[in-house]
Amino acid sequence: MLRQSSSDMVTDMTSGERTRLFWTLIFFEACVISITAYTGLNMAVARGGSFAMALPLLMIAAAETLRIPLSGYAAQLSWPKQILAGLVLIAIALGSAEGLSLAFEQFVNNRVVSISQAQRSFLKAKAIVDTQKNDKRLDQITLAVARDDVARLDVALRDFLNNPPGLPSFSGRTCTGRFGKSVTCDSDRRAQETYAQARQSHNLQLEKLRAERQEAQVRVDQLKLTPKADMLATETFDDARQHLIEEMSQSPIHRFTASIYGVPVEDLTENQFQTVKKYGVISLAIAFAIVSMLASVVVHTEPHDKSESKVSRALRAWIARRRKPIVRVVEKIIETPVEVIKEVERRIEVPVEKIVFKYIPFDYTTGRRASPEYEYTDSVSLKTVRGGKE
Repeated sequence: MLRQSSSDMVTDMTSGERTRLFWTLIFFEACVISITAYTGLNMAVARGGSFAMALPLLMIAAAETLRIPLSGYAAQLSWPKQILAGLVLIAIALGSAEGLSLAFEQFVNNRVVSISQAQRSFLKAKAIVDTQKNDKRLDQITLAVARDDVARLDVALRDFLNNPPGLPSFSGRTCTGRFGKSVTCDSDRRAQETYAQARQSHNLQLEKLRAERQEAQVRVDQLKLTPKADMLATETFDDARQHLIEEMSQSPIHRFTASIYGVPVEDLTENQFQTVKKYGVISLAIAFAIVSMLASVVVHTEPHDKSESKVSRALRAWIARRRKPIVRVVEKIIETPVEVIKEVERRIEVPVEKIVFKYIPFDYTTGRRASPEYEYTDSVSLKTVRGGKE
């Protein structure tokens, strides 16, 4: 029986895995090509679209078909040519990332189309309510200005009524005219004419002020009669806001964005959602493009025998010889019996050899002893000596 070599055994063991990986890669590439081409066609048939908009994506889909054959051919080249092939694969991966990012973005936009409609309805209702609020604020400002005009004109009318033109001073003389007739003197006549002109001007100015005051009062009355804010518009605004909150609460993408920013879903802004969508789409597209490129390279890599060569075994043996021995310090506790010596104090009665009597002067009234000079000292008490009794 012929003995099978180790390299043949490795090849047989990995052939099944390589086949499954190859077909999985083909399925993945077919999905990427289909998604990219479908996205390009959608952009072409959309409103305002054209075939020129879909052409870059179709070119990316066509370049994606070169990845697997190029990876297989690069495995048979020398390393300088493999570097060039790697650069081409990286360029294809960048194109795939761009196409997939557009496809993912279109997918996200389709998922949030209901939210976009609810948001447009909310913005429309909000614009109506804001317009009504602005009109009401402007009406209040105009009403305040009209009331100020009425008050100003009232003051002007009161001043005009209280300050009419004064009567001129007449001389009271009678002048003689032609043919000896008595006529009013020229000075008195001029004074009368001047007074008449002043009265006429005063009356005209008074009528003008009264007309202006009446117009201002009419404006005030009209502004007071301005209808209040439309309750239907307010209810529509509240309904649109509630519908938008419900749609955003049911959207996984908006819930994920709200969890990132740490805010409730209803407080999520459009800029925050667009930021998360942009980075999420770009990250997914780059990840899928890199995985596809690496898988296409790995699937065409020839497996090698994992057994060690003679040089490797010799190197490992040399390192083992040069390595310092491992010394483990183990602490061992040994218990040995020892003799314990105890000291015990015991009192022993000894016989009395002799009794010595010593005279000590003592005062029974004070309880103190006296010195040899018969002077009183400390009180007398018995003292215990070592080995004796009290």
